Amino acid sequence: PTLGRSGIGCFPPGSPMATTAGLEVLTGPRDLDRVRRDIVAAGYRGERVVVIANNVTQDKRCSDVGVDMMKRAGLTVDDQHMDLSAWFQRLLKKDPADQGGWNCYCTDWMGTDVLNPGIHPWLRGNGASGRPGWPTSPRLEELRNAWFDAPDPAAQQRIAAEIQIQALQDVTFVPLGLTYPQTAYRADLTGVLPGFPPVFWNVQRQG
Repeated sequence: PTLGRSGIGCFPPGSPMATTAGLEVLTGPRDLDRVRRDIVAAGYRGERVVVIANNVTQDKRCSDVGVDMMKRAGLTVDDQHMDLSAWFQRLLKKDPADQGGWNCYCTDWMGTDVLNPGIHPWLRGNGASGRPGWPTSPRLEELRNAWFDAPDPAAQQRIAAEIQIQALQDVTFVPLGLTYPQTAYRADLTGVLPGFPPVFWNVQRQG
C-alpha cells in the first residue's frame, strides 16, 4: 500500500496544481446497485463494450481491475488483449467498436507528463486533433487557454481546480491512482534524486 495511492485528481499529489476540487465523484461512497440503475436509465441495453489491453505489466493489471468493475456494474465487456505494437495501432482506429474500434483502455504516464494543464494530454477537449479518445470540450479548451494567460501561480491554481472539475464532468479520462516505482542503485552512490525514470545528475560515487 505504501507504493501507491488512490483517490487522486488530475495532477500528481504535492505538485503545484494538485487539488481536491470535484474529487467527491471518485472518493465518495460506492453503490454498485445505484450504478447499475443509472447505467440502464442512461439508455444502456447490454451493448458490447470493447476494452483493449496491452501487455505492459502495469497497464494490463489496471485493465484487469477495470474490466472486473465494469462487469460488476452490469456492462457486457469484450476484453481484448494484445501486444504493445498492435495496441498502439488499434488505439488510432476511430471506427465504431463493432467495426474494429474500441470503447475503453487503461494506460499510465509519468507524473512529469501531467504536472499542469499546459502539458497534460488527458485534459484536452480538442476533438479530432487530440489524443486517442478524441473528446470534445470547448469549455475545457477555454480554461486551458485561461491557465496560460493567468497572471500568477495563485490564479493558475484556481483555474487548474476548475479544469479538474470540468474534466471529471466531461469524463475526458478517469484518474485511477498513482504508483511509486522503486529504483535500486549501488551503496557507494550518493546524491541520487527521487523519481522515475531515474535521473543521473547530482550523482556522486564515494571514495
